[in-house]
Amino acid sequence: MSTTTTPIPAHRSGAGAVDLRGRFEPSREQLRVAAAMFGAAPEEVTSVVVPVVMSGTDPRPEHPGGYWLADRGRQDGVYGFPAARRAAEEAASAHLRRDGRHGLAGWVSIRPDGTWAPLDGA
Repeated sequence: MSTTTTPIPAHRSGAGAVDLRGRFEPSREQLRVAAAMFGAAPEEVTSVVVPVVMSGTDPRPEHPGGYWLADRGRQDGVYGFPAARRAAEEAASAHLRRDGRHGLAGWVSIRPDGTWAPLDGA
């Protein structure tokens, strides 16, 4: 796995190019668990980062397990945001590799107010 991130490609269809970034979204369960984690997390935690997969065979996202607490402003240390992103992306990649499938491995950053951002910080 590369430690650098690359832009998510556009997918060409009959309707034109579609930015796949918009298809990376958390599941309801991931949102519920993140809300509970924020309730118990220290104040410096500003995101819960979760893995998301877009396989080549299903237009809906898949949601492998894993949750990482992060501080968007921290580059390293216990709540370092880049490390949380890498861990979530690796969990998504492992999900694809396990079944020998192709697809896009990514992450979503969930904020304390329940809003979220796909591939945040890429």
